[in-house]
Order: sequence, then structure tokens, then C-alpha cells
Amino acid sequence: AMPTALGGVARLGGVGPGQTVVVQGSGPVGLASTLLASLSAARQVIVIGAPDNRLRAAEVLGASLTIPLETTTAAERKQVVLDRTEGRGADIVIEAAGRMNAFDEGMSLLADNGRYLVLGIYSGRGTVAFDPVNLNNRSLSVIGSMGPMHMADYRTTIQLAQRHGTRLAFADLITHRFPLSRTEDAIATARHGEAIKAIVLPDLDRTESRA
Repeated sequence: AMPTALGGVARLGGVGPGQTVVVQGSGPVGLASTLLASLSAARQVIVIGAPDNRLRAAEVLGASLTIPLETTTAAERKQVVLDRTEGRGADIVIEAAGRMNAFDEGMSLLADNGRYLVLGIYSGRGTVAFDPVNLNNRSLSVIGSMGPMHMADYRTTIQLAQRHGTRLAFADLITHRFPLSRTEDAIATARHGEAIKAIVLPDLDRTESRA
């Protein structure tokens, strides 16, 4: 997730001082994006997501404000962003929700000259209504990003863990561990949003049997 976020932020051109960043989604990629934005010179980082345990993790990783997806409407979420930005909207919106309907909402949250980074919509097929006049007249940018830009992003990920992992309790983000024999259960748990991060440990069966 972190190399994906690093590649996206690099293609975005970084986060400028005093900017407002909205992250759509609080899964692994959304949380990695939240951390990177919080380590920048951003004025504030707003995370839209669910469930509650992921939003709490976003706060630990530096989110200034979290907005629960399940108990708010798109109009209410937009109003929160406008209220936090003196009516302007967000300078940067990072899509990490993986849902097609996130695109329209994300575009609606942008301020003039805003940038929209698409990280999560990478599979399946779908279309959205798109107004190029709005894009042009408001000087908006839409940036797609699929994975890291450089192999060095993996080294940077390790360095981030070394520098911030203990302070920000990275290990606590792994909420579910499965043996190899339960790989399908691990995938289902991740898909249903129960886990912040689920991992498969091939030797977990042997470890548990010895215990």
C-alpha cells in the first residue's frame, strides 16, 4: 500500500505548504496516503472512510479530521470540507476508495486549481459523467497512478517504517493474521472491511501447533 501511495504522490507533484488534502477511503492505501499527507506541509488532512477502527487508525497516522462514510451523505461530506476551507474546497483529493461513485464526489470536493489523484479505481469496468468545461474553466487536474514510480519506493517504505513505525504503532495496523491454509478467509476478511490489514503467515499453522 505504501509504495502505491508514494508513486501517486510523486505523480501528483507533492503536497504544497498550507494545502488541504482529502483522502477518500481508509483502507491500507488510504491510510498510507494519510500518513504521507500528514508528514508533508499540508494545513490539514481530512479522511472519509469506514469502519470506525480504520478511522481511528487514520487519526493516529495524522488525520486532522475523519468523516464516517456510513452515517453521512455526499452533500454533508462536501459541506464539512467547505466549512474547513472557508468555502474553497480541497486543494488535493486522493481517491483510495476503489469505488466508481467516489470519482464524482471527489471531483466535487476540489477547489479551483485542485488536483484529483486516482489510486483505488484500478479494476473492473465503468464510466462516469464528465464535464470537460468544468475541468478547463476551474483549472482542475486528474492524475491516474498505478503502483510505485520507482523500485526505490520500496526502500522508502522501509525507511518510513524505521523512522515512524514505533511512534505511530504500525504493527497495530495488522489486525488479522491467517495461516496459509486459510488464505481464502484472509481475502474475504480484507474484502469485507473487517481488517485494517490482514496478512498470511505460511508457518502460522506450525507455530500454533507448537504452542
